[in-house]
Amino acid sequence: MSAAETLTKIIATVGPASRSPDTLDALVRAGVSTFRLNLSHGSLAEHADTVREIRASEARTGKVVAILADLPGPKIRVAGAPPEGIPLEAGHLVRLCHGDRCQTRGDAARGEWTLACTYAGIVDDAEPGHRILIDDGAIRLLVVERHAGELIATTLVGGLVKPSKGVNLPDSVVRADPITARDRDGARFAVEHDADFVAMSFVQDADDVRRLQEMLDRLHAEVGPPTRSVRPRVIAKIERPQAVERIASIVDVADGVMVARGDLGVEMDLAKVPVVQKRILAIARAEGKPAIVATQMLQSMVDAPVPTRAEASDVANAILDGCDAVMLSGETAVGKWPVIVVETMARIAREAEALAAPMVGMGAPPNRLVRERNRVAALAHGAMRAARDLNVAAIVAWTSSGTTALLLSRYGFTVPIRAASTSLPALRSTRLLRGVEPLYLPTVPASFGEFLDTVESMLVADGRVRMGDLCIVVTGESFDASAVQASITIREIGTGPVFASPPSRGGGR
Repeated sequence: MSAAETLTKIIATVGPASRSPDTLDALVRAGVSTFRLNLSHGSLAEHADTVREIRASEARTGKVVAILADLPGPKIRVAGAPPEGIPLEAGHLVRLCHGDRCQTRGDAARGEWTLACTYAGIVDDAEPGHRILIDDGAIRLLVVERHAGELIATTLVGGLVKPSKGVNLPDSVVRADPITARDRDGARFAVEHDADFVAMSFVQDADDVRRLQEMLDRLHAEVGPPTRSVRPRVIAKIERPQAVERIASIVDVADGVMVARGDLGVEMDLAKVPVVQKRILAIARAEGKPAIVATQMLQSMVDAPVPTRAEASDVANAILDGCDAVMLSGETAVGKWPVIVVETMARIAREAEALAAPMVGMGAPPNRLVRERNRVAALAHGAMRAARDLNVAAIVAWTSSGTTALLLSRYGFTVPIRAASTSLPALRSTRLLRGVEPLYLPTVPASFGEFLDTVESMLVADGRVRMGDLCIVVTGESFDASAVQASITIREIGTGPVFASPPSRGGGR
């Protein structure tokens, strides 16, 4: 493994601190596998420039890099607050309504304020006894009355309400359309600019995810790039209690999940978030879906060149819990030390992986694949045991869509899985998968033997294997496209195949 690579993947958010060509190149070399575009900020034209810079960096560094477009979702915000803010104090009465019906104003002497919100349904969704949280829960209100198109609340915890601060309704079922007009523009942007993943914010149930997948399918058929055979994969962000309650059905539908601890820690008891994180990761792994842990992982490094001890432990524990990827937000988007942050996260990951490998890697095959009797999944399980018994130097998977690499990644190999493909979109789709590294082949091998010889030469050339080492090769399809096949081969470098299983029909790619 190269010095920069870790089994756990690192996602970095691109922003003013990191969008220059030199910084992007340095981040990729430091270990970033996926760049996140936060579509809540900036214009789509600016993000289009960033996409071009990322693809140029990919070409300069020679490393495959994925792009994750993060949709804003139906975020509720305070509207019309003055630049100096609104000074709420405990006991102040606050009237809340939609911005079309009122304006933010108030009387400090009388302790009465009106706050306009961007969400038209706030009066219908919140009820007496429900909490309203502002600015990530720093300011807390309690609804005491609802009438005449407005809510009346009392201030429990005061503070300065600054312009456009977020509003959370943790006790309410928010009936806002999960796909806003801005999300639709963002989804089209993601498809047009060949993003590999789209993250959906404020998911509440599996139907929300299905709607976005169907929209992306339509957009891909309409405007998708000819180089990509499928739509971007959908990552469901878990940041509402309703989503936690329905996590099994969401994981079943989504292409992956993100434990988005920012809003999740606001909308539910903060003390429950670590346990919820473990539960989500366990369910995702059991169902064979990749999982990301995000938000404030190395937050102090926005300003400082070193993290706190608690932050280092947080990153390590997420890895020990079995996540596929860890994500940086403000640390790389606006922080002072974006490259040092990634280098630090990579160092922590390596130390955690040394302990995590035997813990994560001995699990049973994903439940969903057992139910489906997926043959490639069965081969992956066999490959895991063979790798352990034979102490192999490398795992290689031929894949045209990334699925074979996904199945192998579920078993926590202690050596990298090299996903070999002629398709860059397929390889980019593996960049959130634990333990998977891309191996780009310029042409499709004419035969299985040619594939083995080509891969062996590439692995020897980059120092991954030496003469006499054993490697395992798993294929999910034939090379001449005559039939879908699945096979496992154990090859001794320099001498040819040691053992090859009979190919079987069925499986995945």
